[in-house]
Amino acid sequence: MELLDLRRNRLKHLDGNVMNGVFNLIYIYIYINLDYNTLQYLHPDTFLLLPNIHHVYSYSNPDLQIPTDRHLINSRSLPHIDISACVLSSLFCDTCAKVCALKWLDMTYNILISVDINIWRALPQLSTFYP
Repeated sequence: MELLDLRRNRLKHLDGNVMNGVFNLIYIYIYINLDYNTLQYLHPDTFLLLPNIHHVYSYSNPDLQIPTDRHLINSRSLPHIDISACVLSSLFCDTCAKVCALKWLDMTYNILISVDINIWRALPQLSTFYP
């Protein structure tokens, strides 16, 4: 198991190529912990080249903007995402459509007002959802 722990680093952005060349993270499970930063933006392709990624935690990033018109994360293999305590008000179908292996999504401690009803079609493997 490999872990990249970036907690409490005042990170504001993760660009699409930030994980390029991080070959040691391609093992059984990859845990990327982005908790307690000041993330505002995640490039959708940040985790695309990590085929064995298993968890992305971004708990308590109150400035994180979840897009309404594009994908949050592009990944064919990512089953777990935690975006709790990020002051998010909505979840749209297009936002999660490119995370086709997603099984577990935690959005607790947000201010969710709306969730697109089509999210269940976009995420057919989703079995655990914490709104």
